[in-house]
Amino acid sequence: MRGYTAQYVLTTVLVAAGNLRKIDKFAREHLAPGTPQQNQERRDRKLQTRLRRKTHKDRLGQWDDYKPPLPAKTS
Repeated sequence: MRGYTAQYVLTTVLVAAGNLRKIDKFAREHLAPGTPQQNQERRDRKLQTRLRRKTHKDRLGQWDDYKPPLPAKTS
């Protein structure tokens, strides 16, 4: 095969295969039953990650800390 169209098709197949591998890995890791201790450790890790994201203050857009500008004084 040659040409741009063939390259696009092959690239699309490669990306789709990679996505399917990621979905399969996620399903095996997160949907597999574990011991109660493993499940609790997984929940604790998720909670810590979420808290870290929410309290990250040096991100570009701190939308939750938005305060409207003060009205201009007219004299």
